[in-house]
Amino acid sequence: MALVRVYPSAAGAAVLIPNERQRHSGESDVAFLARIATHAESADASLVNGQDVDASTLPTDRDFRKAWKLSGAQCVVDMPIAREVHRDKLRAARAPKLAELDALYLRELERGPQGKPQDIATQKQALRDLPQNPQIDAAASPAALRALWPTSLLGATPYRG
Repeated sequence: MALVRVYPSAAGAAVLIPNERQRHSGESDVAFLARIATHAESADASLVNGQDVDASTLPTDRDFRKAWKLSGAQCVVDMPIAREVHRDKLRAARAPKLAELDALYLRELERGPQGKPQDIATQKQALRDLPQNPQIDAAASPAALRALWPTSLLGATPYRG
């Protein structure tokens, strides 16, 4: 069993994973983690109220790392925060697409009666609506959020998991 210390953090849970090369001969997991944590906590005042957890219980999904939180003696994915992380990724991915469509929209306006700016406006609205997709609020897991990535509108998913 390898122990890690998880600290509550505004940017998700901070996880202290001790470097095994720093372990003293014969030192137990508990003593090793306590020694390393004391050193880390003295160097970084934001590391307070840490909880020791078995490293094997950490979420394996790193795509929503900013949504990790302490729940008792476990580190879990906070789904409301994960949903916001997903929305932020959608917003970041749509920004260059909207800029590109803005230029196309102006070209269509310049074409006069032959132009079709409404077609471009419809595409822009579809991109603007992405973060309000009700399926995001219904997603119960990180995998469900990943499945909601609209590759037809935004291209390849940014998720690794």
